[in-house]
Amino acid sequence: MASSTLIAYLRDAGVGSRRHCFRLIQEGRVTVNGQVAGAASMPVDSESDTVMVEGRPVSGEVHKVYLKVHKPRGVISTTRDNRGRRTVMSMMPRAMRGMKLFPVGRLDAESTGLLLLTNDGELANWLMHPRYGVEKEYHVELERGLSEEEREALEKGVVINEERTSPAEVRRMADREGAWYSVVLKEGRKRQIRLMLTAVGRTAQSIQRVRIHNLRLGKLPEGQVGELSRKEVRRLREVLDSGPGEEAASDGNE
Repeated sequence: MASSTLIAYLRDAGVGSRRHCFRLIQEGRVTVNGQVAGAASMPVDSESDTVMVEGRPVSGEVHKVYLKVHKPRGVISTTRDNRGRRTVMSMMPRAMRGMKLFPVGRLDAESTGLLLLTNDGELANWLMHPRYGVEKEYHVELERGLSEEEREALEKGVVINEERTSPAEVRRMADREGAWYSVVLKEGRKRQIRLMLTAVGRTAQSIQRVRIHNLRLGKLPEGQVGELSRKEVRRLREVLDSGPGEEAASDGNE
């Protein structure tokens, strides 16, 4: 075994996402052998070093858990909420509520659809990090169809908070009644689709995320949680294992 960077050690031990672990290190809440950790990249040996977070020991690589969630409207896609709103953790099987799972990206309260919850920080970082341009697909209902000018503007990118969005794929869904569109993004700004539509003078009636990279919502009923199949996990991990290695600790949000 078993030398790794401190941030990878914390991530693999299920402490949280790379972003969360990086913040803990920056705030001086992590010690290695009794000394406050100086850098996220410092080497750690799981067999000889003692790592603690806020005075509590962290050890061993935890069993990886991968859960697919069909988030309903009104549920907050975080693990806790100081305003007492229902969070996605309330949907977890009771036996898993004490596990250190975290959502990969977010959906706003009014949006529905696919969330991935896991304790695999390496995979979560790759799926969320803006530099990797991982696709997320949404089905969006409008009150009426987009004009050609509106569609082209969304595809080329619009300005949100003085920054232009990356190009998107926008396709009318001929197999659904009404003005439904498939929208594929490769970035994940907060409330991005709603803000993009606002920029062209339109409003979404509903938004459902149906895909994150090669993981699909499929037929999972709304409000239900399912464990990823071995095939689904393997497909996600295959892309990761053939792609990026250790990268920066920041990650993107939906």
